[in-house]
Amino acid sequence: MPQFKKQRCFPVLAVSIALTGIFGCAPSINYAIKSVPEESVLQLTQITPDQDSVNGPRVYWKEKSWSYDERERISVSSDGSKIAFMSFKGGSTGIIVRMLDGSNLSFRKPGHGQAIDPFLSADGTRMIYSRCDHASWDIYETSLDSNPAVRRITNDPYYNVYPAYGVDKKILFSHVELQPGTHKGSAVPSSKLCSVDLANSLVTEYGEGLYTASCVPNKNKAVVVRLNDATRTTELWTIDLTTGAKNLLFGKPGEGAADPAVSPDGKVVAFVSMTEPRNSPANLDIYTINMDGSGLTQRTFFPGQDVCPRWSGNGGALYFLSQRNTDAGEWNVWKMELPEYLGAGAVPTATAHGAPADSGKLVLKAPAPQPAENPAGQPGSAVADSSGRLDLGAALMSLKPGSVATLVLNDGSTVTGTVVKVDKDAIVVNASGVERSIQVSTVSKLDSQPIAPQASPQGGK
Repeated sequence: MPQFKKQRCFPVLAVSIALTGIFGCAPSINYAIKSVPEESVLQLTQITPDQDSVNGPRVYWKEKSWSYDERERISVSSDGSKIAFMSFKGGSTGIIVRMLDGSNLSFRKPGHGQAIDPFLSADGTRMIYSRCDHASWDIYETSLDSNPAVRRITNDPYYNVYPAYGVDKKILFSHVELQPGTHKGSAVPSSKLCSVDLANSLVTEYGEGLYTASCVPNKNKAVVVRLNDATRTTELWTIDLTTGAKNLLFGKPGEGAADPAVSPDGKVVAFVSMTEPRNSPANLDIYTINMDGSGLTQRTFFPGQDVCPRWSGNGGALYFLSQRNTDAGEWNVWKMELPEYLGAGAVPTATAHGAPADSGKLVLKAPAPQPAENPAGQPGSAVADSSGRLDLGAALMSLKPGSVATLVLNDGSTVTGTVVKVDKDAIVVNASGVERSIQVSTVSKLDSQPIAPQASPQGGK
């Protein structure tokens, strides 16, 4: 269960989830690689250099559980102008706010002490965060202009962390009180999901045992992390902040869930869960799931850790923390393109001053249909009949061993892997080291990326 420890006035929120394997020594991971074959369909971009000293979580593996200090480590403004992230420099944790076009570094907060959990306003002009003052953590708000003023939002001797802007001038946050534990020197956290009304400072509680809320845009609803006491596994739940009604969104014993992030259109949730591929160490990856519980999809497959997904302003990409492309597992901010969501819930483009251009209008344009890049019958293409409909069967049969394919199944789930064998009845793919045989009749959609032909040792003779 989540744990807090007082250490230099810095709370550690760790979400422990039961796993299905036994782990001994720490696994050896090649952090230097940028991506793996299963991610070849992704366009990945590193956003921060190592010099930024991005503050990532410490991931613990012990016996049958994993845990890490879950934080609001990344925030992206909805107008797409700024990103904020936690950075550890000079012996303390602070917040860096950067223009996404790389034009300048806005500032680092604070000048003294520590600051964590940044969350940017939709227009990128303000930021809320948690700061330690006299051994307690409270929520603060600051403007992001040249002379930023700071406003203290909460004021009590506990941990008020993980803030998020909600609707109707409300800020959601996790309120944590430390209770005496069963062992000397230990403490057990009691977490409540709360909100504070900026208009009148009224604090509302929504229930105990709820952590890390991600608000549904323009609705008085949120997705939260909740511990299932029976399975000792964290789950994703939706909560109606008006009625208090709660519904299970995702729960899978032995894998767990953390770090939820709702897409700009409110239809998709990105989150972190465990992947345990055969013959390789378990690790944390980014997943997405539709708000109705369908379409569970694994997005990253890197053998190190990928955590803290956050949507871009137009919904066409996810920013996240990863240990990839480093010497020893250092953290950086990365971006993965998700063009299938491009334009969903988009906001007006920001001007150089951070204000939305033509703020009185918002026009959402669907992407124009694109012609197939490959001729019919080639790997990665679909064959059209005389009516223009896609012949999925022909497209599946055109897949070649060695190509990377994403198969969308009839139940909404997605499988991405390297094609091993294809026949009229089934497709065998290698997904994260595990070979799966998928019946052709269960596939509803295909997206593939063929590999380039390889020269033979004889020079192609």
